[in-house]
Amino acid sequence: CANCYARTDDFVEVGPAGTLQTFTQVCVPFIDPNTGVQRPVPYTYGMIRLDGANNTFQHFLEETNTEKLRSGMRVEAVFKPKSQRKGNILDILHFRTIEE
Repeated sequence: CANCYARTDDFVEVGPAGTLQTFTQVCVPFIDPNTGVQRPVPYTYGMIRLDGANNTFQHFLEETNTEKLRSGMRVEAVFKPKSQRKGNILDILHFRTIEE
């Protein structure tokens, strides 16, 4: 644990749905180090508390209109097709909202 330095070797199953804690919109273009391609702007990035977790998880959001996003709304992970997954964070394409 980064806060108390206690050993953390238990696995806990979480999500794939969670609660959006906060978010930001990015309007500055850059080369995505994961793909080598310029990331389309604007895009939104959120801090998500996955169901069953006690911390937050950062990832891209599908919704780019910040007027449609709010802290506390429910979101869920959108994964790559199973045949394309590699068992890492990039298997999650983004999180989509599951409530209006």
